Order: sequence, then structure tokens, then C-alpha cells
Amino acid sequence: MKKFALFINPLKKEASDLAVYTKTFLESNGAQVIVPQNKTGFDFHLGIADLRQLDGKVDCALVFGGDGSILTVARSMCSMHIPILGINFGHMGFLAETEPEDIDFALNALLKNQFHIEKRMMLSGKLLRKEKKIASFCVLNDIVITHTIVAHTVNVEIRIKGDALATYPADGFIVATPTGSTAYSLSAGGPIVDPQMDLMILNPVCPHVLHSRPLVLGAEKEIELIYGSEDGNAQVIADGQHNIPLQKGDRIFVSKAEQRATLVKLADDNFYNTLNRKLRERSGKHA
Repeated sequence: MKKFALFINPLKKEASDLAVYTKTFLESNGAQVIVPQNKTGFDFHLGIADLRQLDGKVDCALVFGGDGSILTVARSMCSMHIPILGINFGHMGFLAETEPEDIDFALNALLKNQFHIEKRMMLSGKLLRKEKKIASFCVLNDIVITHTIVAHTVNVEIRIKGDALATYPADGFIVATPTGSTAYSLSAGGPIVDPQMDLMILNPVCPHVLHSRPLVLGAEKEIELIYGSEDGNAQVIADGQHNIPLQKGDRIFVSKAEQRATLVKLADDNFYNTLNRKLRERSGKHA
């Protein structure tokens, strides 16, 4: 790899400092570096149109931030098939491939092409209101329906490929990818899934019925969620970052996206070793 784009979480001073070091290191080794900017300087919150300038000009996107930063860049870059490597400045860092203290190792590996690529399934979602499309979104982690007031329920009818599955109240409903199985869905009691698989997880949050359990569905399925509550205080959330208010009768369709996220993997460390390490670190911090 010889051409890089750097994306930096502007709220993290340490991330900006390391990005400056990275730019100097790469350029001193003959690489080309682009730092997409807006009026505030280093920033990853750029629209997709602004990022299209990178198509064909970048071999790899380096993201200095937490999982939220990586999700933001992944959604924007997937259509251009640009690989992403995350440098962890967050808490859990499941999506980040390396830690700040290992940056020299990571950069040398990229320059020497000592890495492999993982393709991750994404979800496509659309919101219909009275048969009119209100919004569409593509996510790497999950699509969530939840109430805007804590401890209030939402009533949702669930259909799988048009066939009715169930209707019941819950605190929320999560549709997650295998990558998203270690995010909100995990906290809600969902299964952990190998991130390289193609499938969907339908996971109710605190359902108000005795028989409800998370479902693992084939990637060829389409999930329809019909919002049925009267109060209108619910929302659909894409990757934990984009909120859209819901009205009674709104229909959310979720299916496998055509695009895939492309992640750079440096080490031979497998997903299960990483999973155990991350969960142990998280448990230690809150023990």
C-alpha cells in the first residue's frame, strides 16, 4: 500500500497527535497521504459526496477513533471498496485492528503489504410511511427500533419475507449483522456470531412475553418491522448514530446489503482470541 487517507475523531486530542505522526512517518517512507478536511480541519464527519474524491486514489483508510468512528467511515467507503484499518481510541474497540502504541508495527506492515482483507456483511434498511420511502440506510452493526423514553415499550409486528412471525411489546428490537453481534445485541443477550458469516440476528430487548428469544436468520431473508404504538415516541436508529422518528404504521424493511465493508487485518490472531481479550479487558475495567 502506498496511498492512504487519514480520518481522525476531532474530539480526541491524542488521535489528532498520532495522525500527525502517522502522516509524517508514511510520507517519509514514500507514501502519499490525504487528510479529508472540512471547515473545522481534521474530521471524519464528511458527506459521501465529499469522499468520492478518494475513489481510485486511496489504497487504505486509517481511522483514528473508536468503533463509532470506524462505523462512520465504513458506511461511506464501502461502495468504493477501500479497505479500512482502525486505530483504537475508544473503549471496547472490537472493530479497531491496532492500538496506538503499536502504530509503527501497523504502518510497516501496511507498507510491506503484510496483511489480509476481511469482507463484512452489511444491512440495507428502508423506512416506508404510507407506501412512501422516508429514509434508507446501510449499516455495518445494526438497525434498532426503540422508545425515546427510558422504560417505555414499543409495540412491533414482525414479518419474515412477508409472513407474520409475532406482534408484541418490548423495550426495543435489534436487527444485527454478525459484526454487530458483539455490539448492542450482545448487551441485550443475543448470540455472538463469527463476523465473516452471512446472516441476520433479530433480537428483542426486554420483550414483554415469555416465549420470545433472539432469532438467527439466513442472509437471504427480509425482515419487516411494523411500528404499532399510538404515542409516536419511538425511533429507528442506524448503527447507533442516525435517529429517525417513527409514526404508527411505519414499516421498516431490513435485508442484506449489496455492499460489504472491507477491513484490514494485520495479525494472525483469530476472532475468538480477540473476543476473549476484549471482553476480559472490558470486565477488568468495570470489575
